[in-house]
Amino acid sequence: MTCIAFCWQKCISQLPDKILLEVFSYLRLSDVCRLARVCKAWRLLAYDGRLWTRVSLRPDFNGLHVHNIDALVALISARFGATLRYIELSADLITPAVLHELANRFAALPRVEASSVGLRRH
Repeated sequence: MTCIAFCWQKCISQLPDKILLEVFSYLRLSDVCRLARVCKAWRLLAYDGRLWTRVSLRPDFNGLHVHNIDALVALISARFGATLRYIELSADLITPAVLHELANRFAALPRVEASSVGLRRH
């Protein structure tokens, strides 16, 4: 490791979590997921609910893509917390199982709109 790389790594590791969260908020969610693999501290920050208020599972928008319904249901139950306000799904992912998991996970939702464009919390 070069001196410059070591100094950069030391400096960034000393930043407060609040600053790192702010930096993470400017990244695509797929990049945030990659950062979660750096270390335990960054994993905790990467999965902070404040970063996951708006989720698009369109690969061209956020770089996130779910290949099947089971993976989506697992993602909803594991990652999305009370801070989720908007989730965008492709039409093929809007199934009764997914809607059931969303209803169970976000029981306080007064209304859910479903379309081929997305699901919104009101």
